[in-house]
Amino acid sequence: MNVSSLSLSNAHYLISRIENKSKAREKIKELLKLVETLSIHKSTVEKAAYSEFKDFEDAIQNFCADEHGIKLIVTRNVKDYSKSNLSIQTPREFIAAFEKDYRH
Repeated sequence: MNVSSLSLSNAHYLISRIENKSKAREKIKELLKLVETLSIHKSTVEKAAYSEFKDFEDAIQNFCADEHGIKLIVTRNVKDYSKSNLSIQTPREFIAAFEKDYRH
């Protein structure tokens, strides 16, 4: 699974608010064993800045995925990606599709 470096930063922030910074760092280390991290380049930020996305962070996630050839974003905020050219699914939709594909 691929995630942007921004996703890891966001995860660290959220975990540190619930737990503490030390626990957040440990969780990120565990997560790094499971995912590939995609870099965010200046071109990614430029595309986000000039895009029609309402949410800048979502725009960065979108263009990061696009620049790395990722075709699908899984998010709880599907409506925030209405300007995206990528396939956008909720976690529930993604899991249902995954289970359907691998049952056969």
